[in-house]
Amino acid sequence: MTAEFCWERRLKSGPVKTGPTGPLPTALALATLISIQHAEGYWPHKPWLDKVLKEKSEAHAQFPEEVSSEIWATVVALALLEHDYCDDTAEWELVAEKANKWLESQKLDVSLSSLKQTAFSCLGKI
Repeated sequence: MTAEFCWERRLKSGPVKTGPTGPLPTALALATLISIQHAEGYWPHKPWLDKVLKEKSEAHAQFPEEVSSEIWATVVALALLEHDYCDDTAEWELVAEKANKWLESQKLDVSLSSLKQTAFSCLGKI
């Protein structure tokens, strides 16, 4: 993530973010997203993911067939953290590290970087 990318996001962002349960103050939306993460490091695929994808992208994409729903939800959650909360990295960097370790421990038929790119595309963020 570049400083320019964060700077551009700050210009567009307001005090309210769309969290997993709807519009929330930024800090609460971040805390809600973090609280959904399982102790093992992954995020479950639940209605929050469908809601976020529908709100963030006109072309609502389903998770890729070659990965589990937990892998896809985790990749999308990481994409949300990296983009929507780039100014709050200190709040979520350990959470992301745990998620990335969990992802790396999974047997993936596709590259993790391509999954992350797909997640950003689905969110309309590239």
